[in-house]
Amino acid sequence: MSSPSNESPPAHGGGLPKLLEPLAPDDLEAIHAQAMRILTEVGTEVHDESMRDRLAAAGQTVEETRVRWDPDFVWRSLPWSQRHSRCVGATMTGR
Repeated sequence: MSSPSNESPPAHGGGLPKLLEPLAPDDLEAIHAQAMRILTEVGTEVHDESMRDRLAAAGQTVEETRVRWDPDFVWRSLPWSQRHSRCVGATMTGR
């Protein structure tokens, strides 16, 4: 039986372990496209009724607690979101 190794994964190319290399621009674009597809087609659950009302007034598709997001709305909302929220652990909270 072998013991677990404390060694880093082997370096790939520029000296960083393969797992730490940044994604190529095409890979980032593919991730972005899929995230936007999920937000548009699947949507997210929003349990706060007043938030659903505000999102509906802003043109988002609201069906019961499900919100399907317009990609342009998401893109335009990013600067506001970055100014008014902070990441704590794995959750986002208002400032």
